Amino acid sequence: MEINTESLEIGPKQIIAAVLILLTTFLWTFFLASTGIVINDFFTFQMDIVAGKLLTINTLLFFITLPIPITVMAIFAKRMDKANLMIVSLISTLLAVGAAMILFKNLQDMWILGVFYIISLPFAIETAFVKYSELEHWISLRTSMSSASRMIIILSLGLFVLSAITIFPNQDAYIDKFESFIEDFALSATSEGNMSAVPDSATDVMVVTQLATIDSIMGNQVFENLRRKEDPEVLAFVVVADTARDYLQSPEYRASIEKQIREASTTVVEEIDIIKIMKEEFPLFETMEEFLWLTHAIGLLGIFSFIASMISKPTAAGVGAVGEAIFSFTEEQMNPGSGKKKKKIGYEGQAGTTSPKDITKQKYQNFADEIRQKEA
Repeated sequence: MEINTESLEIGPKQIIAAVLILLTTFLWTFFLASTGIVINDFFTFQMDIVAGKLLTINTLLFFITLPIPITVMAIFAKRMDKANLMIVSLISTLLAVGAAMILFKNLQDMWILGVFYIISLPFAIETAFVKYSELEHWISLRTSMSSASRMIIILSLGLFVLSAITIFPNQDAYIDKFESFIEDFALSATSEGNMSAVPDSATDVMVVTQLATIDSIMGNQVFENLRRKEDPEVLAFVVVADTARDYLQSPEYRASIEKQIREASTTVVEEIDIIKIMKEEFPLFETMEEFLWLTHAIGLLGIFSFIASMISKPTAAGVGAVGEAIFSFTEEQMNPGSGKKKKKIGYEGQAGTTSPKDITKQKYQNFADEIRQKEA
């Protein structure tokens, strides 16, 4: 990529591009900081805490705004020299990311992700110029989506590297955390707050059994004779028996039985070596622990790529199409008739440069002409 005077040009287009890229980049860093997530959250196995931070409107807004700066670059790829656009984009992004690192303390430990995001910019811009030279339909929409896709891939690789270099040197400590998470998860199934852990059938069996026992006693003729006695102590015994039978059918007694079963189940689970059983029954579990740094890195990469592909890429396509329409309309209003005389943007981003697709077509045409001349 040659650096010439056009590459260093500073004009209205460059200023508009720089301001839009700076503001939109700062916007997604703001929403990322607003989630409250910190670097250690990527490496904790306390899923309830992480879910509480991620399942928020700020996380959704982060993924929506993440591709917008890339989309701005894709729109200006039709209007600026490639080297010029890269210089403007890199400077604007560095300023926005640097300001975010200073203002938002929870982003300071995520500097490596900022580095990978900046690395993704030249690839995203290059993709935009290539797509503009190749595509013939839905150009702006597909170009913006492709450029955003490059950024997502490289940012995902950044998460992979971050995970690997964090866990690998301290893998034993993270294995302990992982095993504690598995044990806590197993215990939670029988925790006092988890009513679904106690099967209804187990409670029913105990209640029905005890009720049947007292009914067999009270239904006996001997007990019926006691009801007719006038002795105060005998009458007191009969009242106690009736009260006990009523209590066996009460919700309070059923709840106490559930609590007893739950506490007994928890005690049994605590005495079982869950990790040992899992390693014996599932050999893959031991392999996963051995390569925990790789397993975690792949998982983090996959989760981010999936969510970004579902939210960020469609956003890039929509913003790209709308943004291109707005810019084209504005240019047409400011310079009537200019839209009809636009030159095709070539592979290297220069007006009139022949694209690889056109070169291939020309080669086939020349070959066909040679064959016709020989046959003649």
